[in-house]
Amino acid sequence: MRKLISLVLKTFNRRAKAKKSISSVSFRKKPAPKWARPATNSAIILVSILLLICGPLWAWKNGALSEGIDTLENELIQQTASLGLRVNKIILRGRDKTPRYKVIDAIGLKKGDPILGVKLEVIHRNLVKIPWIQNATVLRNWPSTIDIRINERKPIALWESKRQKYLVDSQGKTFISERVGRFRSLLVVAGHGAPSSALKLLNIIGTNPSLAAKIARATLIGKRRWDLKLKSGIKIKLPEKNPHKAWKRLIELNSKQRILARDVRLIDMRLPKSIIVKPGVIGRQIIHTKGQKT
Repeated sequence: MRKLISLVLKTFNRRAKAKKSISSVSFRKKPAPKWARPATNSAIILVSILLLICGPLWAWKNGALSEGIDTLENELIQQTASLGLRVNKIILRGRDKTPRYKVIDAIGLKKGDPILGVKLEVIHRNLVKIPWIQNATVLRNWPSTIDIRINERKPIALWESKRQKYLVDSQGKTFISERVGRFRSLLVVAGHGAPSSALKLLNIIGTNPSLAAKIARATLIGKRRWDLKLKSGIKIKLPEKNPHKAWKRLIELNSKQRILARDVRLIDMRLPKSIIVKPGVIGRQIIHTKGQKT
């Protein structure tokens, strides 16, 4: 392995010196075939890649990681760059809400960098540290392109904790966004364990979007059941078991009696066969018949 590295470096040095020196020999040698130069370059590049991949592994297996291994690696990278293996294009796919400057900082590349010197695993690690990015794929497309695809989180709710609001994705993970105010239309959930249970609640109330739109806040109680607070101030207590059935009963009750349009402060649906309704202070209907005097 050491002899192979030495041979490659000597080849690079001979090629570099040949470009700078002017032959003093009077006669001209027979020109090399047209295919010789590309074939030589390709062979050198291939050997360099193999050395960069296998060299550290060989040294590790033989317990011979020397102080000069990094120097040899850098030398090979620079030599391959001189043969044209440089970053000329960076393709980024999937970015929508992730701040552009954060992605640029995470990638940390510029045009002309040696493509063999690009640490794909480092770029991937930096990208997934960005709150908006759920996962990322970083590929090296020869000879000069770095192809990056990111998968962003899909916010489904806002979790409020200690007067701070966090976005909640479809997997129940929370993350902070600089522009959280843009998502004020999302349902606000609260309570310990609320983020991981938010998707189930949304699937339940999503069966009636118009009624779901009236909910201002949902609080998970004891990690077991939900209390819903409507924008009108009415509180609805859903049961621990079969909350979807209770929600369906509420839809039917509101359709028949317009209970949510009345002066009601609490609707307790925790009992399987009965509904407890507590009226407001005045106990009269909020919506009156058209033309009725008050």
